[in-house]
Amino acid sequence: LGGVLNEPRRRADLNLSRTGLDSLAVRRGFARTVARFAFLLARVPRLSPAEIRQMARIEGEHHYHEARAQGRGVLLAGAHFGQWVFGVRLLDVRGVQ
Repeated sequence: LGGVLNEPRRRADLNLSRTGLDSLAVRRGFARTVARFAFLLARVPRLSPAEIRQMARIEGEHHYHEARAQGRGVLLAGAHFGQWVFGVRLLDVRGVQ
């Protein structure tokens, strides 16, 4: 696998060198981000609904439930703060389908 990644890594290092950023520091930061995501990805399915509810909230959720009660469709839009995997689980716990 290391051989397959050599060319993309070389190109990324070349592009980073043009920015003046420290390539090694950027790669380490990326690795930390991937590790945090992997940890959350493994943890989210095991969180209880109560734990999920404590960790986040949905503002204006009543608009969703009112529209669905009237038989209307709903389009959800939101900012991306954190991992999308958690957001999907939050919507499930709140009964958004």
